Amino acid sequence: MKKIIYTLGIFIILTSSLFSSEGFNILKKSFNYTKGFTKYSLHVLTEEKEIQEDGKIFTFKYISEIKIDRPSKLLIETKSDTLERKIYLNKGKYKIFDKGNDFYEELNTPINIDDALDKIFNHYDIKEPLAALIYSDMLKRLKFDKVKFLGTKKIKNKVCNKLYLKNKDMEIYLLISKSKKPLILRYATKDLKTNKETAVDISWDFSKKIEDSDFIFPERDSLRRIDLNQK
Repeated sequence: MKKIIYTLGIFIILTSSLFSSEGFNILKKSFNYTKGFTKYSLHVLTEEKEIQEDGKIFTFKYISEIKIDRPSKLLIETKSDTLERKIYLNKGKYKIFDKGNDFYEELNTPINIDDALDKIFNHYDIKEPLAALIYSDMLKRLKFDKVKFLGTKKIKNKVCNKLYLKNKDMEIYLLISKSKKPLILRYATKDLKTNKETAVDISWDFSKKIEDSDFIFPERDSLRRIDLNQK
């Protein structure tokens, strides 16, 4: 199976010291705020930098549109100069289609979005973009040795709390709106093993019209179905 090109990868077990930190309390407030929303969309700009052994830097940029309708429907549309991909999750059916291919891939999953993503990650080594913004219980999944509050910064005409998270594999800087709507507006990651750097800018939309038809994959006779359940 073709893997999603960029990843978030920030899942680990919280140590007890994190629960008392100012940074963790800000993070907790943000995730508790968003977990109650059942239907929303995201507009996401992602930039990845890969540093080769010879020092050359390759930059990749993506635009993603994400629609979520809990508990069972998810649509991720991603575009770049070299990729145009749609991912559908609809009541236990996970489908991937890349524009230009004469096939799509399908996998049976649990109906609930969270359980479906767990199966996809654990059994097929697939990494979805922005998983932390899709899971409803992301707070239970964080695994960082350090969560630190770094003060405030203004972006998009909004004052944000700046957080630093670190474990043995990754560093993350988060900007979370310092308001009654504590949304994650931007983050940057650095993979400490590969030196890959990722910067992500997020726009949330809780009023966009979302239809059931958005999550239905338009199958055509000309497209072959690749059954991933047999792999």
